[in-house]
Amino acid sequence: MSELFDKSRRIAGVVFLGIALLMVVLGQTVLSPVLKNVSFILYWLTCAAFTLSAASVALVDLARVKKASREKQRDLIEETLEQIERDKHKFGSKKNNPDKSV
Repeated sequence: MSELFDKSRRIAGVVFLGIALLMVVLGQTVLSPVLKNVSFILYWLTCAAFTLSAASVALVDLARVKKASREKQRDLIEETLEQIERDKHKFGSKKNNPDKSV
């Protein structure tokens, strides 16, 4: 379920960024003579909104990736400590053998 949200969030980020990029290109070329006064302001505010949306999605995705990385690292540390504890009990009895005297 989480993978579905990750994928849809990344797709949304790409779509927002693509729309913003398309708006920049169109605004600087084809629509440049048409955009005057209020339409100019609204057009570029809309473009800025798409850009900020893409950046917001990217920041949320970054936070999710960092959280997943921390969880995996924590799990790996716990697994390693458990393995050390098992090895200690397994091999510790051989080191403490009272039959060997110095």
